[in-house]
Amino acid sequence: MARLPWRGPADLLLSAALLLALLAWRAPGLSWQENLRPKLFCAMTPRDYTAFVGNLSAEDRFTRLLYTDFTDDDDRGGAAAGISINTPYSTRAPGGGAPGGGGGPPGGGGMLLIGARNIVYKLSASELRLTQTLHWPAHESSRDTCAVKGKSREECQNFIVVMAQYSSDPSRFLFCGTNAFTPRCRDYSDERGSFVEKEDRKGVGLAPFDPEHNSTAVLVGEDLYSGTVADFAGVDSIVFRQPLRTLQYDSTWLNSPDFVGSFSHGDHVYFFFREAAVEYINCGKSVFSRVARVCKNDQGGPHKAKHSWTSFLKTRLNCSVPGEFPFYFDEIQGVSQIVRGRYGNQRDRRASEEEVVYATFTTPPNSIGGSAVCAFRLRDVSDAFAGRFKEQRSMSENWLAVEPHKVLLNLFSALVCSVRNQMRQGPLTPPEKGG
Repeated sequence: MARLPWRGPADLLLSAALLLALLAWRAPGLSWQENLRPKLFCAMTPRDYTAFVGNLSAEDRFTRLLYTDFTDDDDRGGAAAGISINTPYSTRAPGGGAPGGGGGPPGGGGMLLIGARNIVYKLSASELRLTQTLHWPAHESSRDTCAVKGKSREECQNFIVVMAQYSSDPSRFLFCGTNAFTPRCRDYSDERGSFVEKEDRKGVGLAPFDPEHNSTAVLVGEDLYSGTVADFAGVDSIVFRQPLRTLQYDSTWLNSPDFVGSFSHGDHVYFFFREAAVEYINCGKSVFSRVARVCKNDQGGPHKAKHSWTSFLKTRLNCSVPGEFPFYFDEIQGVSQIVRGRYGNQRDRRASEEEVVYATFTTPPNSIGGSAVCAFRLRDVSDAFAGRFKEQRSMSENWLAVEPHKVLLNLFSALVCSVRNQMRQGPLTPPEKGG
């Protein structure tokens, strides 16, 4: 066989080019493709979705959303299945008991209630068709007082900030509004498709004065548990259930918190928020995420403490990237309700289901921008509330762990809750592990 003469690198390059051309001809999918920019958005037309536009003549300021599958012709008793949203776009599970997993509104019928400025819209959940409007403007005297105090006309309106449905009677609803910085709450009954007012009362401690305040509320039986502020200036932060509240102006209980969610589970009600960390103050100012818990059967303390929680506890939620130098996402922005399922390496299908809550976190505004979703087992949160505790013995000392024998336990706590906090010592526990 004749051998072609070798002419150096030029022949090598030519052979490589011929080989690539042959591959491209035999297998087009292997050829070089154009470097296309990926699509970062999709264009939708009005035919692709159903929209509710609300009030076209003024800004609505949608603030709260509540879904229920109770309909006008529904005469059943007991708890109504549904999802109530007490903070914008967080979920509460079906039923009037302990929350479970939640997503969007279930398919089928039902109604959607939207709280806005001076109005509540009632929509068909399946079609987003407006079926009723409830007008609730601020009282004229409240608007005048609000203006005298220096607020603008836009602020001196009635923004619906709390919407809840009674589990014992699904036709009853509780609405609370800012009422021009003078909060009011009303009970309504849905009778044959029309809301009928049953009771009007003060809403201080149940709803915020300012619609910009980050607040939360959950209705348990006939009692509304709220995390909000109880004064015009927004400095009296409070976890409240008539007549109990957190200690006033005590930063070890609450230190300018921003509440993001709450739910009921078992014997307790849980509140999620972020606040300035008092236990870190000697090292500089920092914001920590917290979960707090109160007992539903708390009756208050003796004498002067009869209107104070005796079961209020809080602990840090630790959402971080582990390592020798952990990277923390310290500011919680939202929380889900309890989601039940099997997680992690639970390969045995017969294993019991876990109860987990998911929360979204961000880094501080002056830090490297970042966000994360962290999951927390409810049993781990309960273990954190069992101790160990922290205390600050004097203003000049650091926060240190309390010795176990100094922790005050209630011998009859099994009848109420598991642990009662140490009054006046600050209801702090060590950072929650996990996330």
